[in-house]
Amino acid sequence: LGLQPKSAARWVNEELEDWARLAVEGHQQARRPWVDYHEHARDPLARLVGALPHEVVAMNSLTVNLHLMMASFYRPSGDRTRIVIEDSAFPSDSYAVESQAIHHGLAPGETVVRLRPRPGEDNLRTEDVLDLLEREGRHVALLLLGGVNYLTGQLMDMPAITKAGRAA
Repeated sequence: LGLQPKSAARWVNEELEDWARLAVEGHQQARRPWVDYHEHARDPLARLVGALPHEVVAMNSLTVNLHLMMASFYRPSGDRTRIVIEDSAFPSDSYAVESQAIHHGLAPGETVVRLRPRPGEDNLRTEDVLDLLEREGRHVALLLLGGVNYLTGQLMDMPAITKAGRAA
């Protein structure tokens, strides 16, 4: 998110030229064939997350991946329909959870629970998240919190929150 690398424009233009010239054949015949693009990121991603190369894959954007995971795993049922998300979540993450509620015929204003810091504070308190899960956990179908908030940089206590989420 800093200055554009000097080579970025050239690389993007090369990809656009290959797309214009080759269309779908670019998957196999582009200067950098697209069909196995994800494999180029495998080793660096594995090192980044402390996994083995065969345990990771690069695909889509974060929001697309969130949609895919929610489409697979968000199963509102009975009173357990709520989606809990931090109020300062990345905007497209907020749109994703709202669209999931709508997809299931639910009203986002009633379904999506937006966690906010206490008045006068900038960050969520772990105890407030845990308290919400203890009080309202029987209604929560999905808890979507980033380990680090993109806006504030707050590091969330994910082990404690995960434990409370599982208990709920």
